[in-house]
Amino acid sequence: MSDKVTLHSGMNLGQLMVFLETSSTCMIDTAQGIETLDSNHLGKHIRPRHSFVLWLAIQDALPMQEKLVEWKKINISNYYLCSQELQAMDQTQMPIHYPNRSRPRARTVWYPEICNSDLFNYVDKAYSPSLQNWRALPAASSLQPTIEHTFHLFFNCPFSARLWGHVMEWCGVKRLVDQAPAEWIWIFHAFKGKSLKKLMIQSALAATVYWIWSERNARMYGGSIEQRPLFHLITRDVTLKLSALEKRHKDTPDNQFAAAIIGREDLITLLQWELPAKGWHALNSVGSLTSNKASYGGIIRDETGVVNLAFCASSNERSILYLELMGIAKGIEATMTLNISKLHIRTDSMMSTRILLKRQAPTWRTEALVAEINENLKSFNETKVEHTFRQVNLDADWVANLNSERETMYFIQPLHEELDNIVMINKTGRVQTKPSLTCSKKKN
Repeated sequence: MSDKVTLHSGMNLGQLMVFLETSSTCMIDTAQGIETLDSNHLGKHIRPRHSFVLWLAIQDALPMQEKLVEWKKINISNYYLCSQELQAMDQTQMPIHYPNRSRPRARTVWYPEICNSDLFNYVDKAYSPSLQNWRALPAASSLQPTIEHTFHLFFNCPFSARLWGHVMEWCGVKRLVDQAPAEWIWIFHAFKGKSLKKLMIQSALAATVYWIWSERNARMYGGSIEQRPLFHLITRDVTLKLSALEKRHKDTPDNQFAAAIIGREDLITLLQWELPAKGWHALNSVGSLTSNKASYGGIIRDETGVVNLAFCASSNERSILYLELMGIAKGIEATMTLNISKLHIRTDSMMSTRILLKRQAPTWRTEALVAEINENLKSFNETKVEHTFRQVNLDADWVANLNSERETMYFIQPLHEELDNIVMINKTGRVQTKPSLTCSKKKN
């Protein structure tokens, strides 16, 4: 049996499921005008059956009852998860004749059918074929039926909205579930990414859609009246699928949360401070901006991790980029007095890194400061500029947040006990935890 499923050319999975960038690969056969979805390329974080049902759902391709009414297979669409107990005679009488209307399609390739408000109005308004039939037929039920369509099933129905809310809370997302199609527009924006937390949420979304569809089928065709533990089934599938992942992820709070939920803390790459190369010195710098304080600081260490100098300074500037660059500039000035020939600059400011690597132009406020930095860097034999994570820049962060009454303070050995403890953690390569930044004392 072939592993490929042939799909209509109007359904572009690669463009539409932008938030599930790793979930599938779409190959276009322009000669035949079709697209094929290779099941071997489905993302490892989503079960193939879940991914396929999700894809059908967002394309409005699931065989909902409102479509069967349009095709004149049944008379009245009756949503089974909140059924109004319509009797069999409602579906056996001859349907009335109503004018056919063209079904609205998505207006942009970036949002699929499930985000289309025109389609929602088409299937949910009073002129729906199901409601026209219900009004015309001598129906046994006096209650207006609930039309089964994609928007109601995912997630306008109180049953599915409550389940989806519990699943999001399990994933660490706390928010009220909005009405479709607004909920799906939010999903397409919020769930894009490849972090462990985003993979977990994407997998949970696919599992939720799959099990809601499965429950609908069980009640409609299997005669099931007892609600299955869908939340348990969803969390079980997500946990089992993600627990088989091998790729390691960055050490962030969101990824740590996801790793703890699925029981795979080993998926997190623990961030550690690295010693400079032989003959090099490392400058870790940082800028700090709060509502009542602006400051910057840094720390200079040799190839063995021993601190040569630390500094901090206050400023009247209210630009965090300027403060980050001031920390680098002040650190370079300090290293020039120590006769250092090879300097490795490490900052947790991505923009500062890009500016110094000439991958981004400086702002007008920082243009003169960047020119000064580049001029001073010519005093060294070799220099490197590297972006680092805040978790491994805690010693510079600690220094920058000291309460300095003077413009600039310098630190040499012996260091303050708390700062010395962070430096020792760095030197031994142990994983860091964020320390308290309340101390304002120093030892000279």
